[in-house]
Amino acid sequence: MTKKRSLVELLHERLRSDQIRISCGRTLGYGVRPSGHDWLGHIPSHWPVERLKYVARLESGHTPSRSNEVLWMDCRIPWVTLNDVGYLQTHEYVDETVNLISAQGLAASSARVLSAGTVVLSRDATVGRCGILAVPMATSQHFVNWICSESLRPRFLWLLFRWAMQTHFDALTAGATLKTIGMPDVKRMVVPVPPVEEQDRIVAEADTLRSRATKALYNLDHQIKLLHERRQALITAAVTGEMEVPGVPK
Repeated sequence: MTKKRSLVELLHERLRSDQIRISCGRTLGYGVRPSGHDWLGHIPSHWPVERLKYVARLESGHTPSRSNEVLWMDCRIPWVTLNDVGYLQTHEYVDETVNLISAQGLAASSARVLSAGTVVLSRDATVGRCGILAVPMATSQHFVNWICSESLRPRFLWLLFRWAMQTHFDALTAGATLKTIGMPDVKRMVVPVPPVEEQDRIVAEADTLRSRATKALYNLDHQIKLLHERRQALITAAVTGEMEVPGVPK
């Protein structure tokens, strides 16, 4: 069981490193150059690096006044909050939320309903959790949201956020008592912008790798459960006398 658990940890680490390599274009077979950014490392020579705000429109979220009960009546609009960061850890697309918000609440705040395909990123508390809206939703102020232009695929941006940029997010919040990425840092974020056909190839390759890893992790988890059941059965058989133990009379 210990060896199987070690394999699980190794597989998670291998998946993380491979997803970073794929998202940064290091598996495409092109010549590379230094990107000029530590978290990004070397990238294909023909890839430009752009300020994210120039290739995607930045949108913020908000929370209506909690003291005004009228704003929290008839809440029907999905609203991404920090209560959803656990879901974002294991899901790429967000199709439901823990909390809802009302049309009145939105009208009285600076939040607004964002279109499906918007990439959301948590910048407070659990920094770096990200997802893609599957349906129109709003978010709280704990998220920054990106509506991609034609030159940037949402799934490619999600891939960068989810894997390659996590160390960058950690660096931005290092030493802070309350983990948060400030808006000046958000506006300075950069991303590589390969041709869209290469973005699609990268996303497809990353999908295939994650699918294989998921199957392997499922099989390892199943084997660990079977071994646990076998151990419990052996213990029960030993203490109840059903199994002969050398040197111990029944």
